[in-house]
Amino acid sequence: MSSAFDSLYATSEPVYSSLFGETVTLQRGSDSTASVSASWTGQGSEIQTQTRMGVKTSFVDREWLVAKADYVIDESAVTPAAGDRLVDADDVTWEVMSQPNMPAAESYAGGREWLLRTKRIASA
Repeated sequence: MSSAFDSLYATSEPVYSSLFGETVTLQRGSDSTASVSASWTGQGSEIQTQTRMGVKTSFVDREWLVAKADYVIDESAVTPAAGDRLVDADDVTWEVMSQPNMPAAESYAGGREWLLRTKRIASA
């Protein structure tokens, strides 16, 4: 049974996405989506990675929300996977990746959206 909040969110989510979202393209290998709406919920954490030389590198990360119905690659709805990419409205590329103790993607908003954990890998 869904809660009153879930019901309200389900009816307001399209408006929320149009007001606060931005147009992005999803990519998996050489396949990509048409432009879809996504919104980011958090940014600015650092992910520390150990290199072969022992030097740590910091990456900017961002969490994105994408409607499950819009996560379509090669004309099929798919589950997000580590390595998928999202290109935002500023032509910045973000790669879906897991973080320590957290999956790369998880179901969100009563199962209507994907929460994607990404790192910035290229800027325009």
